[in-house]
Amino acid sequence: MGTSFSTIQICNYQKTDQIKDQFLKYMLKKGLVETMEKEAQFHYRLAFHKDNNWITLYYDGWDTASIRTDTEGLAKIMKTCCIETSIYDSDRLFLRLYDGVTKKSDEMEAGNNESKSHKECSSLKDYWKPYLVKGKSLEDIEKIKNKKYIFAEDALLEMIELLGMDKAYASVDWKYWEEIDHVDSSVISFYFKIAEPVFISVGTTKLEVNTHSYLNSGESGIIDFYNTGGISSGLTIIYSGDCIVKGDVEITQLIVEKPKNPRMDRNDYGLYGGYYNHIEIHTGHPVKQVLSNGEECLMASFDDFIFLEGVNINHPSMKGAKGDNIIWNHEVLVRHTATIRDDSEYDLYEFNIYIIPQQNWTEGQVSRIVKVEKKKK
Repeated sequence: MGTSFSTIQICNYQKTDQIKDQFLKYMLKKGLVETMEKEAQFHYRLAFHKDNNWITLYYDGWDTASIRTDTEGLAKIMKTCCIETSIYDSDRLFLRLYDGVTKKSDEMEAGNNESKSHKECSSLKDYWKPYLVKGKSLEDIEKIKNKKYIFAEDALLEMIELLGMDKAYASVDWKYWEEIDHVDSSVISFYFKIAEPVFISVGTTKLEVNTHSYLNSGESGIIDFYNTGGISSGLTIIYSGDCIVKGDVEITQLIVEKPKNPRMDRNDYGLYGGYYNHIEIHTGHPVKQVLSNGEECLMASFDDFIFLEGVNINHPSMKGAKGDNIIWNHEVLVRHTATIRDDSEYDLYEFNIYIIPQQNWTEGQVSRIVKVEKKKK
């Protein structure tokens, strides 16, 4: 029984760090994130040829469909040419070229001549010629196509020479690097695991305050927060502090707004009927309550409020402006107005606001899931 393996040859005119970044970006699109070796579910290797502009990618889990997908995907994201190189049972060599800029592709086969499909060499002109070494021609490819080989690996060696690749990297497989007893600094390992989803629906609701404005008596203030956990129902807002206990403060307005569709960009609201067509509004009326621990407070409950899906802030795609925009689209706004008695000895800055998922707290023990402290300036 012969040998079977596949690699991807990447034509490279960029710096090593640029190639690494583009490779990681492509893997993220596949739903994989880089991780430590001990946590890895997938292992890839990139071999940077020493004396030419080629890179070989090794992986031991490809099938016919997945290597084609990766060949095209990498060529597109790197804006270069990638060539799938496959040996089947040492009988057949299969090469498929894909140009990520022109989107042109073509295939060639060589080996024992029993199963390969012959193609006219002229059809390869616009595809293969730019990658042939000086002094080699398309007729040289045709000679390899039409020659009968006992071992397809020999045909691969001849194609490697025509394309100017380093046979030390382009002619070996994944298994080779597993078995050698020395380290080659040109070969870099990448370890991946399946990325957790960007959006979370299951689990405990966990809230994060994004921004809040200080309250001035009679003026509206805003708190906005977003969920980093699972979806649940029921929201409670509590106002506490000495000025609340003594009755010096009245909450005259309390509105909670959340987007109906957090996957829709807020920038597009105006294109589809305006802000309030895409916002769900809940109105509350805080009333004085005494918790079982004896603490007095003003409390408003929104039993029919359903929290938005959570945002996985640790996901790689949440970095930078893209992540900021996702959070913005998932924000819930609390708009409230408070007034304080003119003769009060307190300021509005001297009370606390708690925004609590009802899933997460028990009456009498105020769970400080989100706490906004209004302190004196």
